[in-house]
Amino acid sequence: MKILKLNLMILSLLVTVMSWGQNVSLPQGSANPNDAGVNNVALGGSSFNNLTGGIWNVGIGQNTGANTAGSGFPNLTGSFNTFIGGNAGRDNVSGVRNMYLGLNAGRGNNGDDNIFIGTRCGESISNLNNTLLIGTALDLSTPLIYGNLATNQLGVGTSVVNDNILSVGGSMSISDEDPNKNTYLDIYGNGTAGWNTQIRFYGSGGLRHLIADDLTNNRLLIRPGYNGGATSMVHLDGDVLIGNSATETPPGYNLYVREGILAEKVKVANSAGIDWADYVFEADYHRNTITEVETFVIENKHLPNVPSAKEVSANGIDMVEMDATLLRQIEELWLHVIDLKKENEALKAEVKGLK
Repeated sequence: MKILKLNLMILSLLVTVMSWGQNVSLPQGSANPNDAGVNNVALGGSSFNNLTGGIWNVGIGQNTGANTAGSGFPNLTGSFNTFIGGNAGRDNVSGVRNMYLGLNAGRGNNGDDNIFIGTRCGESISNLNNTLLIGTALDLSTPLIYGNLATNQLGVGTSVVNDNILSVGGSMSISDEDPNKNTYLDIYGNGTAGWNTQIRFYGSGGLRHLIADDLTNNRLLIRPGYNGGATSMVHLDGDVLIGNSATETPPGYNLYVREGILAEKVKVANSAGIDWADYVFEADYHRNTITEVETFVIENKHLPNVPSAKEVSANGIDMVEMDATLLRQIEELWLHVIDLKKENEALKAEVKGLK
């Protein structure tokens, strides 16, 4: 409690003294209270020790903002800086509006409008401007947090990429362990045409894959192997088109695949309620005679009850309906075979009786 009261008293003293337009320097060897600058606070040995014209600087810690006399560096004239931590902002000559927090943070950098937070954060960087750095990286090779304050761009584990507002170097997880809560990833765009919002995947050869909100056609566009001109998959109003084609999904269907499908197993549900061909065996079923089939084939060049090549080319086929149609032909053939067998046996019996 006593320490807290003492700190508050010191802070009050600093505010009072700065309001007079003077410098505050503790201990001896820190900024010269009589230099050309005003409203500077130097707390720590050699803090702002060579300050000659800067104003509104705050240095807390050994050698904060220091520029050792006789080292060959120019006099310090930077203003509006806040350096907290041993050697933080050391050798900053003329940089303005910087805030460095941590041991050796921003040491040697002479840029403007920077924020460095972390032990040795940005220690090996010089003349950097408008940058946010958080972490312990000495340079920009592996920053924990990197921000471009001039363009409002942010990088996590990397510097910013292209014109992205957020760049992430490595994997990113979005999770909520509370089973009563939902986890969302919302992606917004405000375009009116073209590919509005995009998710882009890069590799060693540049852009590789793309997922885009296609506002012009009101669909989600997926482009694998984008730079190689590979196929596209388009989702449009609940329908899916697969294939590098401008053709839309035909009306009445939800999936169109341009060059076919290869599968190890396919099961088709008879959701349309198409009659399976067992009705062929009913007593009242009319079966075309062989003569009727012959006449029909000669005139139409296809079997009765089977679509022609022209119809299939124009409309395609329904797999369940076509299987039922083909089964109908097979069942009718078997019935004809059975009849022929009976006729054959009757003829054999008749011939045998004649003998």
